[in-house]
Amino acid sequence: MFVVLDFEATCDEPRNPNPQEVIEFPMVAIDPAVREATREFHRYVRPRFFPRLSTFCTRLTGIEQATVDASTDFVDVLRQADAWIAELGGEVTVVTCGDWDLNTLLPLQCKAYGIELPAWSHRRINLKEVFARSPYGKGRFLPLQGMLEAVGLTFEGRPHSGIDDTRNIARIVCKLLKAEVACAPDARSKPNAGSAAEIGAVFAQLTPGCGKATAQRIEFLALDLARLSPQLLEPFATDRNDAVREAVAFIAGRLMRDGVDTPRMTRLLAVLSRDPNAWVRKKAQAGMPLPRREALPPLGHYDEFKDAWDINFKRLMQGSVGSVERYLDSIDWPECYEAGWGSWGRTVRCADALLMNAIIYDKVGMADLALRRGADPQAYVELGHGTLIMQATMRGNIEMCRLLAGSLPGVLWSRAFDELSLDDWIKWLGELKIDDSRKADLIALFKPLWWNSQRS
Repeated sequence: MFVVLDFEATCDEPRNPNPQEVIEFPMVAIDPAVREATREFHRYVRPRFFPRLSTFCTRLTGIEQATVDASTDFVDVLRQADAWIAELGGEVTVVTCGDWDLNTLLPLQCKAYGIELPAWSHRRINLKEVFARSPYGKGRFLPLQGMLEAVGLTFEGRPHSGIDDTRNIARIVCKLLKAEVACAPDARSKPNAGSAAEIGAVFAQLTPGCGKATAQRIEFLALDLARLSPQLLEPFATDRNDAVREAVAFIAGRLMRDGVDTPRMTRLLAVLSRDPNAWVRKKAQAGMPLPRREALPPLGHYDEFKDAWDINFKRLMQGSVGSVERYLDSIDWPECYEAGWGSWGRTVRCADALLMNAIIYDKVGMADLALRRGADPQAYVELGHGTLIMQATMRGNIEMCRLLAGSLPGVLWSRAFDELSLDDWIKWLGELKIDDSRKADLIALFKPLWWNSQRS
């Protein structure tokens, strides 16, 4: 039995609330025997951390404040969803349009609520991947509307309505089933399926002129085979063809993420992270889990340092403060490096860069860690990057603002806000799409700092 799912969640512009929470929980069951949708589950959900929906969220999803106010919370709705899935009987495979619903939103919400991930969420299909490998997709990763058009259908209902999106995704799945397109999940129950010759024949299609779309299609075909028999990848980690080794790094990273033969994938990624080809190294490093020893190079010029640094920051910001601190203690972390951004041409301290990224990623704990490691917010104001401090204000992150307020000299606050007058700054703040209570807190925090900066 297939179950199509497409959450709607709290959202806003220019920045989503953190954490985002499910506000619409729709599912459609498809019986593969008749290749038709047979049952539906649909509930709205009352958010806990940000109970007031933004105007942007209501406009996008069509979900009104009164609707979520009258609904039960996520824990209760998830319990109802579990019972509904149990009633279907047999093994269930969840189908989503992309990875976000089950790889990002559901795990983060369960963690925030202190509950376990439901067992049914582990057996799933990303429809975009299946569709790309089908005759309809031709190697292209298409959005929902694009997939509908490719199979000769039009969207029915309201875009970004969870239940309407789910019904339209189900229509695509039924179309693929009727066309006998394979919609199998990761078939880990067949550990000896496939052969080295079979995956080798797939990799042999990776030629210099095959094109990006074809290369993507080949990678996902090989990924399917590697899910069945992960050991098949090992001989190809030393293949002479750079494109094959890059594909192996990508596949190993995906299998690592999905928990397939983790020890073997760890060894493969470790080998490929030292590959002579830069693209292979980058793919392998992106797939490696934290902590990663020796992931950052020794002190050098920015160009030598940037790729590893960028890769690490994207992953560092996903970890806990404790795990990141242990990671930083475990590597040969350089004190500084030569920056090449624009006209800087100067040495930048890595602790300052950690603080900058913590502000960009809206991670208060990481910002505190950077300050404890000796980061100096003044460096960014003096370099004309006071707008980074404004980012925290724009998101209404009062905790981040308090942290910065305690570490930045008052004389620099007016420069941090681009020399705005107090009246202009309050007017600018009033235009931000954040709660009025947060605006009042920000004014109370920054007003004395602004006056001190004028007297200095």
